[in-house]
Amino acid sequence: PHKHGASALLAAPLTLCGKQIHNRIVVPPISDFGVVSPEGRVTARHMERYAAFAAGGAGLVILEACSVLRMKENRDTLFLEDDDCIPGMKCLADAIHRYPPITLVQIMLTGLSTMQENSIAEISRSDFLRYREAFLSAAVRCKSAGFDGVELHAAHGMYLDEVIEANDRNDEYGGCFENRVRLLAELIAEIKEKCGKSFIVAVRFGNPNYEELLKTAAAIEAAGGDLLDVS
Repeated sequence: PHKHGASALLAAPLTLCGKQIHNRIVVPPISDFGVVSPEGRVTARHMERYAAFAAGGAGLVILEACSVLRMKENRDTLFLEDDDCIPGMKCLADAIHRYPPITLVQIMLTGLSTMQENSIAEISRSDFLRYREAFLSAAVRCKSAGFDGVELHAAHGMYLDEVIEANDRNDEYGGCFENRVRLLAELIAEIKEKCGKSFIVAVRFGNPNYEELLKTAAAIEAAGGDLLDVS
């Protein structure tokens, strides 16, 4: 009976933002290093791999981490910096949508390890706001390409995680927790505004501070986030 109950739950559909995820099986964002073209564009290997994931029966497929800006990366990364990315991403979305899964794109900036600054506080306000805008523009491009939503990567020491966990900026984005989580909350709300209520916004997040982990989850929900991916 226990196994039967678990199987039934795994097979149960979930309606989110007016879209039906037909079961609770998720293909998480998994980078396949070495397959991205030098220009950071979709290749035939991406098409084959994600079509196979979609055909495998999962209800939700989340694309590997894609950078919202073309910065020096320590791995092969798909870039979403300009509209030139849209044709390849559309082919990828179409390949997945030949099957039932709903599909999201995980969007990120790698963070300080690929930047000239040594701390979030050292990033100029103009650059900080430029990075903010890059996330919004990338989300709009993902929608234009036909994806069902995005996942903001705010875990594993990525840029958004660094802003939330360890940030002593002296503006409204630094210092107390409410300031540090402000960027993430604003991105969620503005992506929903720009892309519509039917566009799913998930967040992958983590924090060794358990109290702040819970407060981050609450902030994501309050801002209009749709899925919590705790990592």
